[in-house]
Amino acid sequence: MDVFPEIRDQSRVVIGGDEKMYHVEFSGDSSVAFDAPLTEFTSVTLLEGGDLESLRVALKELSNVIKIASNDATEPVFGETVEVAGTFIIVAAWESPEVRKTQNACIDTDHMSHQQATVVRESITKEYQAIEALAKVETVYAILDKITDPGDDL
Repeated sequence: MDVFPEIRDQSRVVIGGDEKMYHVEFSGDSSVAFDAPLTEFTSVTLLEGGDLESLRVALKELSNVIKIASNDATEPVFGETVEVAGTFIIVAAWESPEVRKTQNACIDTDHMSHQQATVVRESITKEYQAIEALAKVETVYAILDKITDPGDDL
């Protein structure tokens, strides 16, 4: 059974406009984000004349900082699309739209001092600004229906 049409059908309303499908090998386990109550999708497209390697480094640094900030909890994962060189997709998991609105990149302040949290916030801001200087960044959010694995017994 091909699950791509099912994913496309569930995503069409959220994404809207022209339908595009990208194939991505993510930097980590993307199933956490796709199974989350709220999934954040961010496309990052290298600007003309931008340095691809610098963008890759900035994406990795942002992911690392968020991993530290979240006390090794779920970090966003990213990967470059197979179809378009210089276009990356980032997926992140959130507990709810309310949590996403109130949290600053999943910073787990219970495990760090106020000073450490400030440094982490500044690091996240720095890395995000580095990405924005190199690329066009667009984000959408989705509440995805669970997709039954074709191998699951129904």
